[in-house]
Amino acid sequence: MAESIAGEPGTTDNYAICRSSGAANAGSAASASYALAGGSWGQQPSGKQIQALSVATVRFTIDDMIVTGVGNSAEIHLNLVLSGEDSRTSEALTGTVAGRASASIQLTVTIKNHQEQLRRWFTTRVTAPDPPEMEEVYNDPELDVPLPATISIGPYTVSLNQPFEVEVNMYTYASAQFAGINGGSGESEAWSDYGSTLHFPIAGPVFTLPAGLTTSSVSAGVVDNAWTGTPAQAAAVRLPEPGLALSQACALVALCLARRRHRFIRPYIHVRAC
Repeated sequence: MAESIAGEPGTTDNYAICRSSGAANAGSAASASYALAGGSWGQQPSGKQIQALSVATVRFTIDDMIVTGVGNSAEIHLNLVLSGEDSRTSEALTGTVAGRASASIQLTVTIKNHQEQLRRWFTTRVTAPDPPEMEEVYNDPELDVPLPATISIGPYTVSLNQPFEVEVNMYTYASAQFAGINGGSGESEAWSDYGSTLHFPIAGPVFTLPAGLTTSSVSAGVVDNAWTGTPAQAAAVRLPEPGLALSQACALVALCLARRRHRFIRPYIHVRAC
């Protein structure tokens, strides 16, 4: 897990925490991102901003997938099970402040140089005292469903009885920002937690295939269009007791960043399984 923490010694003046984790194997990917930022600002106009940004990207590649049967080619769909949740809050507590929290996940599947991409994205903004909280949402229809869910991605056209490559990328993002305008306090928190996880179906076909066809992969453990593997698991990134964590962040500032008008921290993790 990657982690960055910043704050002010012995106070809650400003603080930021961000964490990211990831894991992958042949047939599954797990990714999680968390960000928290906030604090209090004096009465003088400063525009000082605190921001935390967490990014995790994971990928698995299988180069020996094969669809067998009679014929030359076939149109197929890849089935993936997605479990997880995302959340974002931005709360103005006192004074004149502005905050923003964003969480997103993006899936990219490439088969025989044909790429399909799906995205799920949320942002919450708050400005106090006016206007009220605002929401921005963008979801591709395939991901605009209650989770866990089985997602069908495609179609892809492949040659029969010839190995082909399957590459699956998962990207999670969490961003939290807060700024004092004329003094006040507030906090933004966001997470995109898909640490358990994206994977081939355990009970169900890996691909949706025309009748009479099947698929297999020795490296991924796919036998007769069924996955025999175990989903990867990423480390937890969310903080169970944010109030306690904020105190810890303040105590650890000496290891992080010096005071500036604008503070920015960013952890990043990359995992690849082939």
